[in-house]
Amino acid sequence: MTTDNQAPLHRNAEGKLDAIAFTGGYSIRYLCEEGETVCAECANEWTVDEYGTPEPIEAYIDWEGSGVHCAHCNKFLPSEYGDPDTIEA
Repeated sequence: MTTDNQAPLHRNAEGKLDAIAFTGGYSIRYLCEEGETVCAECANEWTVDEYGTPEPIEAYIDWEGSGVHCAHCNKFLPSEYGDPDTIEA
């Protein structure tokens, strides 16, 4: 799975993956090799599970759409600008 707004993984001075983009304060999600999305908190706690799920390989910002759930903790991760198909006139 690929997206148009992917960025290489960046770790801060403490060795953690960023949760918020420096410019704009947007929430960063992490994409795993198999196409699953995980939140920053789970990406930073990632260990290979009994199924061999790979660690996050790319970071991205979900600009618009219905949002997704973290594949690890199931927390809902809304898109930054919402779902244009459900915006009320």
